Amino acid sequence: KAEEIRALVAANPFPAETARNPQRVGVRVLRSAATQSGLDRIAAKIRPGERFAVQDCALWLATPDDLSKTPLLTAISAPWVGKGTLRSASALQKIAAALPV
Repeated sequence: KAEEIRALVAANPFPAETARNPQRVGVRVLRSAATQSGLDRIAAKIRPGERFAVQDCALWLATPDDLSKTPLLTAISAPWVGKGTLRSASALQKIAAALPV
């Protein structure tokens, strides 16, 4: 499990955005990959300045505003996307730092 979390942090597709403000980058890790129709519904919510990336079962987003203010966050959190957990990059970094070596 610890290796998976470290790998997730290392695979962050938005390192520059995370370095500027990790509270504006989020990831939802799903139990299984999202369907193409689900990804299409998410993509329809992207606003100018926002970025979205898919890595296996991880759905990443970066926004110029607070995560809580973007419809993209609501979209990746929707039940039709699948079961999973959502964390900001800041929280994910703190979890990784607290893991045993």
